[in-house]
Amino acid sequence: MADPFTSIVLAASELKIAAMPQFNVLVAALKELEEKLKTDLVAADPDKIFTAQGQAQLATQLRKKLDDCIKLREELKRRS
Repeated sequence: MADPFTSIVLAASELKIAAMPQFNVLVAALKELEEKLKTDLVAADPDKIFTAQGQAQLATQLRKKLDDCIKLREELKRRS
């Protein structure tokens, strides 16, 4: 199965190349969201812990993909 983040990675790599300052603002905002979701996970009630965990994991995965978007784009190009 293809990586569901592929189109986001490609768009992020274009943004990073074209507008690095704006890209950095986007990544910083995502890091803030990631930290909030991790805090929410720690404080989650037992009946909401799995939802909170999923949200925190998704934010972390997305942030990592954005951090590595140029490298990931090059890997995708080599595979095609």
